Amino acid sequence: LVQQILLIDEHTRDEKTGLLFHAWDESKQQRWCNPATGCSQYFWGRGVGWFVMALVDVLDHLPQEQAHRQDLIAILDRTARALVRVQDEGTGLWYQILDLPDRKGNYLEASASAMFVYAFAKGARAGYLSQDFLFSARRGYHGLLQNLIKIDAQGLLTPEKVFGASGLGGNQYPYGS
Repeated sequence: LVQQILLIDEHTRDEKTGLLFHAWDESKQQRWCNPATGCSQYFWGRGVGWFVMALVDVLDHLPQEQAHRQDLIAILDRTARALVRVQDEGTGLWYQILDLPDRKGNYLEASASAMFVYAFAKGARAGYLSQDFLFSARRGYHGLLQNLIKIDAQGLLTPEKVFGASGLGGNQYPYGS
């Protein structure tokens, strides 16, 4: 698992933004990948959300003496810093395609925003991240409550604008654009 996290960081991190592309094809043959890098075209919020949530959870179970523990903490920190840079100023939320807030059809996405709030709050509480990340976590949490959580007719909390599904594997899935 540690090696997988290191490979994801090595092959999908964008040098310019610090964000992680949604996918990487080592063979560089998939129709969705950049033929030079093997990376997909976009930074999908939910993909990065699953990654940072997994990181904070893995770190909880990784022995202190594990050789790459500090590398994983550094990956979490770099990724969290990149995410703060694309956090929406007005709402504290994140877009489905993280770096393209003005793209037609893109929207503030509830599940990715919740994943980042979780990772930032847990990471700061556990000492993997600086306490400064609690500010971004609180902004995201309040943004979710104010903008993307509704109370339905039965009084239950219901998240809105949750991305349904997408895929990049073979011809059975959409192109991913």
